[in-house]
Amino acid sequence: ESHHKRKNGEIFPIDLMLNYLEHNGTEYCCVFARDITDRKNTNQNILEKEKTLRTLFDAYDDMILLIKSDWTIIESNNTLPNLLDIDISQIVGAKLSDLLKPKNLAPAQKLMNQVKQQHSTLNYSDKMFGKTWDISVHPILGQNNVLLHIAILCKDITLEEHAKQELLNSEKRYRSLTDVSPDAIFVTVKDEIIFANPAAIKITGASKYKEIQNNKIGDFI
Repeated sequence: ESHHKRKNGEIFPIDLMLNYLEHNGTEYCCVFARDITDRKNTNQNILEKEKTLRTLFDAYDDMILLIKSDWTIIESNNTLPNLLDIDISQIVGAKLSDLLKPKNLAPAQKLMNQVKQQHSTLNYSDKMFGKTWDISVHPILGQNNVLLHIAILCKDITLEEHAKQELLNSEKRYRSLTDVSPDAIFVTVKDEIIFANPAAIKITGASKYKEIQNNKIGDFI
């Protein structure tokens, strides 16, 4: 590659091809120059788009992986390297199966086999790398429905799961207190009974909650 100057003084890139030949005892050097401005501009646009996509790719806190069908990692954003405290260069080219613990590998292998066979997106959740993940596995298909790669999107739902568990624990504590309370406790929505503790069920004359569920509270007061 080299550069030439146009008549207007503009510098532009060229591809040079030189050939040596001999004819009737005379030596010649043939030079062919091709304007590659468009190709250079196209390459620059591609590089800029790749840089933009990589920036967006790494901006996600969720884990994003692109792997081959043999589990080799082709692309990864920064989430997995940060979790493992290693450089991304140690992730790309490694086998995802080698990074998973046996308890995580078994369900992942089962789902991966289903994706390969069905060529459809599948989801599951699992705990790994100290977090709880909602995992979505997407097949990337080429011509004639041939499986090219597999995209794996892992959403961190650790805080959501913790909140759900706290809510369940709170609900259990609340129910325990209401179950032993000597006072009748009703919960209603638009006058319809949606909860009644044992003391409340007793004063209605019913033997179980289902007998008064969704009835009007005015029917008993």
